[in-house]
Amino acid sequence: MSADSRPVAVVSGGTSGIGRAVALRLAASHGYTVVAFGNVAAEVDVMRQEHPDIDLRTADVSDAAQVDALIADVLARHGRIDGLVNAAAVMTRGTALEVDEAAWDRTFDINVKGVYLLTRRVLPAMIAAGGGAVVNFASPSGNGGTDHLAYCASKGAIMALTTSLALDHLADHVRVNAVIPGSTRTGMNRDRSEEMHRRIGRTNVSGRVNDPDDVARAVAFLLGRDSATISGAFLDVGAVSGQMVVIPKAP
Repeated sequence: MSADSRPVAVVSGGTSGIGRAVALRLAASHGYTVVAFGNVAAEVDVMRQEHPDIDLRTADVSDAAQVDALIADVLARHGRIDGLVNAAAVMTRGTALEVDEAAWDRTFDINVKGVYLLTRRVLPAMIAAGGGAVVNFASPSGNGGTDHLAYCASKGAIMALTTSLALDHLADHVRVNAVIPGSTRTGMNRDRSEEMHRRIGRTNVSGRVNDPDDVARAVAFLLGRDSATISGAFLDVGAVSGQMVVIPKAP
């Protein structure tokens, strides 16, 4: 067990975007020992220098051997895993005529297989401890969309995977939920202009696009005691009812 007996959370994709915001919030505001990892060594190194209180690792979530080694080491060092946040993802643009097989496979390897591999490896420790919480990242795109075929299909798979995991592990007291972020300022949409952000923001209940910490707060809720009776839920953050964002035309 970790020396101070704080709950332990593992965050994939925890060195950039929303995953980074989740790791920082859990460590600073919610009392977790946080293990965050990504597959870009430079990002991991920068975050390690800036936030030495977080246990930073480099690993590829789509590689079963790396996932197994990572979780085995986390359990050996910290003794427990109370929460898992599957934030690692890639955005792949294009239609069926434009997305080649390699891009399709990479999208599913990270966005879907990675969630399966990491959750499967963490579940035994959670079950043995009497329960735990898993938070996945779905998307309004999981219901379909334009020009993002592979990404949309991968997020549809995450929605089914989340529900199935919640049902399969109900008796194990392992809660599995997902957030559905509305449009959020991350590296995935760095090519958008400020005018585009403003137009999209008008479709969010807040009147603006999300900051990563808006989503991080929702993740912290789903991991924590205040959501102890919630499993199999999809929590929209920004967008209404998981609907695809329709960008308003300029006046």
